[in-house]
Amino acid sequence: MTMFIDARRFGLATALAVAAVLAAGTASAAQDPREAPPQVDAARVAAIAEERLPECRVTGLELYHDDERPMWFVETECSNGTWKDLRIDGISGKVIAINGDYTV
Repeated sequence: MTMFIDARRFGLATALAVAAVLAAGTASAAQDPREAPPQVDAARVAAIAEERLPECRVTGLELYHDDERPMWFVETECSNGTWKDLRIDGISGKVIAINGDYTV
């Protein structure tokens, strides 16, 4: 199951709350082992992204599964007007990629 929360439309706090509820619902509905629930919730993912890119703020979160692991896709808007996206491992919380660069 993939979910996308647009924080610009709903506000970050609401988006994080909705993402957490949806992630919890995914955990109970997941029967396929490739759809394991994340161990890092939406609020922690947003904090990780903003710690890594302090000049940016989270505008959207999406939970998806990649090779049997939950992953978070995080959209950010930076103070200079640019956008950056991050891939964050849903189990460890490790930043996997920034703007498609997997050498981070």
